[in-house]
Amino acid sequence: HYWAAILWGSWGDHHGAMAALRKGVADRLRIHGQVALELAPDYDFAGPYRFLGRMHAVAPKVPGFTGWVDRETAVELLEEGFQRAPEHLQNGLFLAEIWLEQRPGKKQEALELLERLLAAEPRKGWEVEDSFVLRQVRETAESLE
Repeated sequence: HYWAAILWGSWGDHHGAMAALRKGVADRLRIHGQVALELAPDYDFAGPYRFLGRMHAVAPKVPGFTGWVDRETAVELLEEGFQRAPEHLQNGLFLAEIWLEQRPGKKQEALELLERLLAAEPRKGWEVEDSFVLRQVRETAESLE
């Protein structure tokens, strides 16, 4: 279910939001992500929390299609994912981004989290993935300057 959600998300990214809405991709993402969360919440370094949190953070809220999208749920899911697996750099990046967007009072914490991420070394065995995320962290931090 986790990888089905990831692949449907990639399909939606490739084909665009309108095509994804017409094909019911958003509901597939939500259902597969929720099942993954229920079956294995800690799989892939809290991946179901990261996936669902990010989905709620970036998906457009379109009545009749994605009315269930909730930015508050995004914050809760991303905070839980980070608590469960802080070593996964993307958990930290997505959390910092949602704090910056949805929690103005946590701006300083978000900036400190980005700084902590920038100081991190790629994990052994995850060098390619972590280097990619570190580039995203750098871009996010630079956009705030």
